[in-house]
Amino acid sequence: MPKYTAAQFPDILLDVKCSNQYRAHFFALQQLVNLTRTGELNAKDLEGFSSRFLIEIKNKDLMAKNENELNQSVKDICKLSQAKKTVQDTQEEALEAREYLDLLFSNKKLSSDEFELIEESIKKIKIFSQANLRYKEALSNAIQARQVIDKALEPPESAKGENSIGS
Repeated sequence: MPKYTAAQFPDILLDVKCSNQYRAHFFALQQLVNLTRTGELNAKDLEGFSSRFLIEIKNKDLMAKNENELNQSVKDICKLSQAKKTVQDTQEEALEAREYLDLLFSNKKLSSDEFELIEESIKKIKIFSQANLRYKEALSNAIQARQVIDKALEPPESAKGENSIGS
């Protein structure tokens, strides 16, 4: 959905529900005229104004320059959360299953039931090990992601100054 503004009205952002570029300009101009009818704009400001003076604003123009980095950081933190949950959920079973691996390295003759237990144990160990590797990888990414999020959570400089004056 295109958005429009004009140099004469930089504080006005017009949302237009139209995919046709030429019609969208017309609808944006129509919205400006409606703003004059409601008294939000002075009609004299629109004298000589036409739809060709409208400036299309794309969503990427409205994004903060670091917004993509912030979005990726949030994803990295979510990956860490999911990986940590999986590690915690599977760790105990994997540690118990580890004991069955010792049977493979013993000189004892193993029964078919023991081999089945070993195979099940190997699956549990694999699930835990993969999750643990994902967790370690996610942790290294999340450390940097946390710094990005912390920086984004800082109040703007003007708000910091206001707080220190009022204190």
